[in-house]
Amino acid sequence: MTRFDGDPHLLTAVPETYDNGHRDIFHASHPYRFQAHRPKTAKPKEYGTSIIETAILTDVQKCEVQTLQTICNACDDLHSETMLTNKFNLDKKMPCFFLGYDDDSPVTENPTEQHDLTAFLYLFFIEPSTIEITAFTAPTTRRRGWFTRLYQTALPHIRRSSANTVLFQIEPDSGCGMAMLRRRFADATLSHSEYQLSCVTPPARDIAPLRLEKVTQRNKETEIHLAIEIFQRNEAAERSHIESILNEDGNDAFIVYDGNHAVGLCNRVLEDDSAGLFGLGVRPSLRYLGYGKRLLASMLRQSLQERPKVTLEVDSHNPPALNLYLHNGFTIDFQMDYHAIPIV
Repeated sequence: MTRFDGDPHLLTAVPETYDNGHRDIFHASHPYRFQAHRPKTAKPKEYGTSIIETAILTDVQKCEVQTLQTICNACDDLHSETMLTNKFNLDKKMPCFFLGYDDDSPVTENPTEQHDLTAFLYLFFIEPSTIEITAFTAPTTRRRGWFTRLYQTALPHIRRSSANTVLFQIEPDSGCGMAMLRRRFADATLSHSEYQLSCVTPPARDIAPLRLEKVTQRNKETEIHLAIEIFQRNEAAERSHIESILNEDGNDAFIVYDGNHAVGLCNRVLEDDSAGLFGLGVRPSLRYLGYGKRLLASMLRQSLQERPKVTLEVDSHNPPALNLYLHNGFTIDFQMDYHAIPIV
């Protein structure tokens, strides 16, 4: 753990390591542990702010983030929920969670003392060329530079990655999010939108089922070659992707068969009250033959036996898939817009 005292541009850090494995990057006004090159006229402050960066959230931190997002969503009438795991990120060691704390009590010598979580930023690094950013700040502490501080903390990690595109996620009804985007990234452009859909209705019985074979270490090579064919993925990235699924409880990948012939793929994550589908795809040579509808129906049948609701996301660049879902029991819950911002 490393904490910084005073102005982050005028300091020398004295590193400290704690058992929780997190790195506390910025702590203002700590009179006990840190050496800072402050201007002679600077006076110690009674209160401070701190930013923690980590690749893995503790259970306590997950609760803090969920509470903060619930407050923000209620205030702004929004609907999204942030992913609180790095299991789908290509680089599992890269810090992807950035938590900003507003210390509303005097700083003490206890480095693990908890304060109110004020702001949060998440880097979703699922493709080699793209990083998606989700961020939110408590309504009572907005317009105080919290996003800028979190983004500047995350920026060195973004620059060291292979990404050449950063997409900032904002729900279209988020007035404060759009206002921040215009202030902070005046040249941001709308890249695309994604729709969160859900379904609670089993498919029609007359849709012929397909056979679902769960991916294991035994048959993962078949999945990898199919994924490369269907999604045009890089082999190394797909190997990392399927291993992350196989190594996480609640995650499943399926090879979809018509008889003994593999026709497509689908992945699933089981949450407490829903099953999320992702990575649905049919082999290029078999598209427009009804396999997409049958694959979806087969996944719905199985998943609705295990959870009361099935969810998925679809890109605005993929209208055929959106139409397929809407004509087979899914409804749109909310929309998320993705704005491309420069890496500066």
